[in-house]
Amino acid sequence: MRNGGRADVDVLVVDDDLRVRQAVVRLLTAWPGFRVVGEAGDAEAAVRSAEERHPRVALVDVLLPDADTGLGLIDALSHDIGAPVIAISGQSSFRGAALSAGAVFFVDKGISPELLVGVLTEAANEPPGGRPGPTTQNF
Repeated sequence: MRNGGRADVDVLVVDDDLRVRQAVVRLLTAWPGFRVVGEAGDAEAAVRSAEERHPRVALVDVLLPDADTGLGLIDALSHDIGAPVIAISGQSSFRGAALSAGAVFFVDKGISPELLVGVLTEAANEPPGGRPGPTTQNF
């Protein structure tokens, strides 16, 4: 607990680009109130990590390495495992598909660190499977 006595937000980071994954892990490790409990470069490792470590929120690259794999993982994590998912991509055209698959938020890869940790914090308090209808937020 590094968050004023509150429990850290346990995060699973999933991206097939090692550089992106490492940058996010470094950011969250240094940011008070967050703990990276797992990282994965593919869907199989992500599911295994989520089942073992029970993250409060998962940050998932939509193109892992393709949209079908990433969207399938978002669905599995949010509906089968019960972890709220933030979908992330450099291609905003996947926003609707990611939210439909169960992501509670969609963010662009160029998001600022401050906004990303804000979204992670909010997602940690969301029910898995996304919000109903038009109340789902996009960043």
